[in-house]
Amino acid sequence: LSGQYKDTFAYVTVKDRMVKVLTGVIDTLNKQADLFKGEDQGERLEDLKAVISRLSQLHYEMQRDRDLVPLVWGADRKFWDEVYEVYMQKNNKPPSWFSSSWLYVECYMYRKVVDALKTSLFLRDFDPFKKQKEDSYYLYMEQVNSLASFLVALISNQLATLSLKDRKIEVMHMLLTSLWGNKTDLSMMATQSNYNASQNLTDLHKTGQARIDQMLHNVLCNQLEDLLEVLRDGPLEQVDVVLDNAGYELFTDCCLAEVLISLGYTKQVLFHCKQLPWFVSDASIADFHWLIDQLCKDSTGLDARDLGKKWRERLLDGSWRLTDHPFWTLPHEYAKMEGVSPDLYNDLKRSSLIIFKGDLNYRKLVADRNWPYTSPFREVLQGFSPSNICALRTLKADLVGGLPEGKAREAAEVNKDWLISGQFGIIQVYRK
Repeated sequence: LSGQYKDTFAYVTVKDRMVKVLTGVIDTLNKQADLFKGEDQGERLEDLKAVISRLSQLHYEMQRDRDLVPLVWGADRKFWDEVYEVYMQKNNKPPSWFSSSWLYVECYMYRKVVDALKTSLFLRDFDPFKKQKEDSYYLYMEQVNSLASFLVALISNQLATLSLKDRKIEVMHMLLTSLWGNKTDLSMMATQSNYNASQNLTDLHKTGQARIDQMLHNVLCNQLEDLLEVLRDGPLEQVDVVLDNAGYELFTDCCLAEVLISLGYTKQVLFHCKQLPWFVSDASIADFHWLIDQLCKDSTGLDARDLGKKWRERLLDGSWRLTDHPFWTLPHEYAKMEGVSPDLYNDLKRSSLIIFKGDLNYRKLVADRNWPYTSPFREVLQGFSPSNICALRTLKADLVGGLPEGKAREAAEVNKDWLISGQFGIIQVYRK
């Protein structure tokens, strides 16, 4: 997929959405000037102006389809330089914003924002999306408290007395809650005026088969049974969750992790976070700790505080672990992971199940290609198979594989923008 094709969401993203994101970053930085005080105020202001100038130049180049230029900061530059050189050799010209692949240029924009910050004196650790991520959590406080009350009641009861049927219903409920939590994507909310992030996020505290059926209504590919087959082999030694969005979605991911451990499906959950500010709302280790801290505050509901304390204990006792890796913020599809970052690939091989959340992870799983909608999930992974894999994603990019025959047509009849609206979801499983 590429921005050169004007009838695609890739074109809309490069032409409009990425420009809006970058404009938001520049606006956020302009507001920082009021916070500078002290003897070095003048130096800080000059540093800020230099960063804004670099990003304004980037903004100018994006809108005019100028050539991309190599990065200047970071140990990961060699991987970016390799991608750049491969493009040059193949096309006899530098990559540009609209001619290169969508995945590459979108990742490149966020990495250039990091470049501008990291080469400054005073803004090296500044996260320009921090406030947006925090605001998104507060926006869904009603859902947080409702879901927290449900989960606390569940884990406070005698879980050992739950029947196999009830255990299945509860884990399905939380998997679907995590799936629909993926709708709260700030890169979409901030750039698409008609994007409805709250759809399917009501009554998440309710359970039972009728509620499960309701939550499955817009799931175009439902391989929950295949996923449950993997979990039935439990308790698994470790489940990995490759995170997407901070805020409310991260809260739902934590709820899923809690149910997987409390119901005996796994002994440990390893969360993979981003090292850099990424795609507006992608979760970092700092965002994870911020969420736990917020849950533990008196301003939240009692049940949410109980969960926050419990999850803080899980981080201390090792049943939850956090990690990050530079590969997650490279532009490579995951089929290249074993060659580019063999250490990460070998770590994933130790997992019993890897859950990939959201659109960007899915785009990298399938190499951001315009696959026929019914292409088998195993095929679109192109050999990426460190362990059992589950993709939980609401559709917000115009590519998908692994759909049953006729499902794409049915979705298009409901909503012509079915691929990018977030209205539909998929649960796809590859069994090793």
